[in-house]
Amino acid sequence: MKNDQNNSITDIKLLPELDISASSDALNILISHDYYSSDTDNGRILLKSLLNALLYSGKEIDNLFLLDSGVKLIDAEAESYPLLIKLIGISDKAYICSDSVQHFNIDPVYFPERLSSLSADEMFGIILTCNSFLHI
Repeated sequence: MKNDQNNSITDIKLLPELDISASSDALNILISHDYYSSDTDNGRILLKSLLNALLYSGKEIDNLFLLDSGVKLIDAEAESYPLLIKLIGISDKAYICSDSVQHFNIDPVYFPERLSSLSADEMFGIILTCNSFLHI
């Protein structure tokens, strides 16, 4: 596409109403599975250990994203639910994918107030603005 000098370049921001400024030492965490590594009992034990390690790592968490089967962790009957609730509590911002919630038929009654529901499009828009991730 040819750049015409008479046209001004417009700065377009994705979801400008959301402030996504991250500190350099803070983590962005994307949880897209309800297990770690493999979909087995061991994978669920490993995920619980990882969430526990994140809680006590001393690292700041800027953004926490839950999508795909990761939204299953927000069910109060999930083993990792208490750890996830604590992780949401220490995160600067926490998001859950409304499309995934609908797909897996998750009851939002267990959602903490700090958890913002976004469509997949909105969530990926934010994800694209983040520098790096810990993907689970």
